[in-house]
Amino acid sequence: SSGINAEYGQEEVRLRQEEALRAREELLENMEQLAQETSRQTERTARERVDRRREIDKQTTARRRAEEEERHAEEAARAEERRAAAEYAEMVRQEAATMTKRGYVPRGKRNAWM
Repeated sequence: SSGINAEYGQEEVRLRQEEALRAREELLENMEQLAQETSRQTERTARERVDRRREIDKQTTARRRAEEEERHAEEAARAEERRAAAEYAEMVRQEAATMTKRGYVPRGKRNAWM
């Protein structure tokens, strides 16, 4: 009878070892799946970060370009104002020269020669 018990005990041990082996394999599979999911999540996060950075850079570039264009427009406007003022001053000089040729004496200088 002790032989039967020993045989039964060995069968029990073998079944438990198989169960433990199956549980270990399942655990390893789960860990592998988790590792893959973590890796995918990390890649996704990295991609999102790169995309966000790219978007920020794009906005920064657009803002800089707009500021640069605004600066150029302001400089062009000032240059146009200077050109118009110089043109007007030249017109006034020519007008004054023409009037002087015709004998006009500016009010402040009328009595200076007397």
